[in-house]
Amino acid sequence: MKLIRIDIRNFMSIQSFQIDLNAFAGKPLILFGQIGAGKSSLLESVRWCLTGKTHRALTGDSVKRRGADKEETAVVCTVETQDGLDVEVERFRGRNGDKKNGLTFRLNGAEQKDKGQEHLFDLLGFSELSLLSAMYFGQGASGVSSLTDSKLKEVLESVLDFSEFQDALDIAKREAIKQREDLRNVRFQSSEALRALQALNAEVKSLKRDSRDTSNDRSVEIRLMLSLVRSGIVHQLKIIGGKLTLIEEQARALQKVQMSIRSVEGQQEQVEKEEERVTSLLSKNRCPTCQQKMSGAKPDLTKARFMLNAEMRVLSDENSALLKTIAKEAEALRKERVALSKCKESEHELRWLTHELDLAQARIAERLKAAKKSLAWFKDQIEVKLKERVALIKKEDRIQRRLEEAEFWVRGFGPSGLRDHALRSVLPIVNQVVQGYLDRFAPVPMEVLFRSQRLKSGEEKTGKIEVAVRKPEGFVELDSCSGGERRCVDIALAFALGDITFCGTLLFDEWFDALDEQTTGQVHAVLESIAQSRTVIIATHNERFQPTHFVSKSGSTTTITEV
Repeated sequence: MKLIRIDIRNFMSIQSFQIDLNAFAGKPLILFGQIGAGKSSLLESVRWCLTGKTHRALTGDSVKRRGADKEETAVVCTVETQDGLDVEVERFRGRNGDKKNGLTFRLNGAEQKDKGQEHLFDLLGFSELSLLSAMYFGQGASGVSSLTDSKLKEVLESVLDFSEFQDALDIAKREAIKQREDLRNVRFQSSEALRALQALNAEVKSLKRDSRDTSNDRSVEIRLMLSLVRSGIVHQLKIIGGKLTLIEEQARALQKVQMSIRSVEGQQEQVEKEEERVTSLLSKNRCPTCQQKMSGAKPDLTKARFMLNAEMRVLSDENSALLKTIAKEAEALRKERVALSKCKESEHELRWLTHELDLAQARIAERLKAAKKSLAWFKDQIEVKLKERVALIKKEDRIQRRLEEAEFWVRGFGPSGLRDHALRSVLPIVNQVVQGYLDRFAPVPMEVLFRSQRLKSGEEKTGKIEVAVRKPEGFVELDSCSGGERRCVDIALAFALGDITFCGTLLFDEWFDALDEQTTGQVHAVLESIAQSRTVIIATHNERFQPTHFVSKSGSTTTITEV
């Protein structure tokens, strides 16, 4: 990608500037001026136009020239791609009062509508990182000496166009994430199907228990109890009947005894009357013969009275015994009647329970009818769920295989995979090109080696780039080299990145100001040779470079004048 024309309007401190770089073919464009004159503004305008960002991370209206807030800011860069296509890129801000940045570009004069930044990078053949790493080297920009090992690796991968590896890695990661999500979903569905199966089986067991009618055992028990109670009632009635018969017999016996007592009492009265009569006659009749007869009758009466008294005592005892027996049997009869009453109450309760059981059995019978229908439906559902679960298990196996395949490619395109092997294979070429430039302007003989290394971080191997410098006294770390030596390594790598990526534009912002006179001459010679095929623009304070343009500033406006 070679820059061939720049047109700037109201960008930072530049009010207006146009230049056709073809007029400077074969030599670098060198901008010379005092500090703050605006040399960097020209270089940053190219970066802003192509990437939408500035080196100083200016945002919004910060890119507009002071005092031109209401005017349009625009930068137009025309570049020639490696495929020979002319791409005119225009980035602007404040057009028609719009507060946002706008981007348009034309391909061989044809405007590319509805195309964004990514499409522009595709046309240029670079990613943002690779373009900036191979083209733009700003003030304080990260050279090799200030880059971390991981960042240097990222830069080299970018400029060496390992984007396809990164794209493949991103695709593999997305596929792995998708497969993991699918696997989680399938496992969730499988667990849901299993729970549904368990619920169906539980329902089937419940229906089978209902079909066995567990309440029937209770019904039999209650009916047996009812039968026993009824038998008890009959038994109690028999006992009560026997008791009543016994009481009746004892009552009749008592009646006989009482009749005998009344008979004896009658006889006793007669005896007493006869004794009174005899006594009366004895007192009235003085006839000895009569008194002798009556006196002989009196012992008979006494004997009769004694016998009647004895018989009365016997009958009285028998009467008392019969009364006690009848009272005892009456109490027993009362208790039996109470027991009979309780039996009748139990019979009533059992009849009510039997009625409730009949109703419950009727309800269960209705449930059984529905349960038989549901049982058939549940069995069908179980078969369906079993088939679903088998299908889900098979699907889980397929997804697991795809997940393993995706993870294989993630590892394959990861830091320790194919990308690392490709980087290892191309690093010797990078070393050769860098060394070729170092040999042309390094102040002391030195050899720089970029080497790939892999470190294990957790469970993942991460790749880094190790930079080793071999000097006459042996290998040393780059950080231990002098500032001039480190700057030479940075410059050599910048030139090499342009060669390797075929980037036709190099922009250097005060990168050569700290070089000594000898090194400056050697670097200038290299830049002139590079400018034979590429556009080279340099902003510098180094008077040893022969400027092509002077940059000055009046107020807040930069003026760029060709020498």
